[in-house]
Amino acid sequence: MTHVSNSNEVNNDATHRTKEMRYLARSIGILALLTGLIYLRVIGLEALVSWQTNGGITAVIFLFGLIILAMSGLLCGWHWELIGGLVAVISAIGIGILAFFSFTDYRLFSAIAYSSPFFIAGILMLVCWKRSATNQ
Repeated sequence: MTHVSNSNEVNNDATHRTKEMRYLARSIGILALLTGLIYLRVIGLEALVSWQTNGGITAVIFLFGLIILAMSGLLCGWHWELIGGLVAVISAIGIGILAFFSFTDYRLFSAIAYSSPFFIAGILMLVCWKRSATNQ
């Protein structure tokens, strides 16, 4: 005899997969936040020196602000996945572009290294939002 599943079992399976995806997104988001704190320490010292010597907004200060914005998006994504994911992804793209044009050595590596944690976590949050929207 074959087992006939009702829609309740299918819905429970989809809900379970969504919860697993949300757990993965939040775990990677925590790692991205920790990475962001390291970036803020490294770039923050350089931004402080740049602010004191130049007295104006430089690319390093703008990069510092974008990293703070991306981290804020990840924190916001714990409650509002769509908004937090969009902020994190858009900020990550800006971080990548700015890092590519700001650093002289290993431009592509710098762009990927600085932006990928926020980009990956933001994309996962958007996937979670999409899955939860289709399950309802």
